[in-house]
Amino acid sequence: ASSHNLCFLVPGEDAEQVVQKLHFNLFE
Repeated sequence: ASSHNLCFLVPGEDAEQVVQKLHFNLFE
């Protein structure tokens, strides 16, 4: 749900990169 909310806060292309970064940081 969090990642979906982020998509609304940033442009589409940036959203994917931001979400990937967050997931990468969280799981790393």
